[in-house]
Amino acid sequence: MDSNTTVAIMFISAFSATALIVNFLLSYRLKSKMLRSGLMDLETLKLIDQIKADSRRNVLKWILLLFFGGAGLIVLQYTRYQLNEPIPYGIEAIFIAVALLIYYLLVFRKNNTQ
Repeated sequence: MDSNTTVAIMFISAFSATALIVNFLLSYRLKSKMLRSGLMDLETLKLIDQIKADSRRNVLKWILLLFFGGAGLIVLQYTRYQLNEPIPYGIEAIFIAVALLIYYLLVFRKNNTQ
């Protein structure tokens, strides 16, 4: 790994960590101010947390799709095939289907435990 790649990874990591911390702090401050001012009660706060959980599941879906899609492309890099064969499409479709299956199983298991 060359020094430019290392610097880029460090920059992205530092930016992501900073953004995560700032987002957490601002969310906490907003919720606490709204609770103190009486603009919302605990039921409304639970509803907001439920919406946030749905958003996290959506992020999980995209992370799984991108990860398995990339893994499928890596496998295609080491697979021999002719230019007009349908095998690359099949391999990529299988990897994406596995990602969606894992997402479905995770969400289904989470919904059954609630």
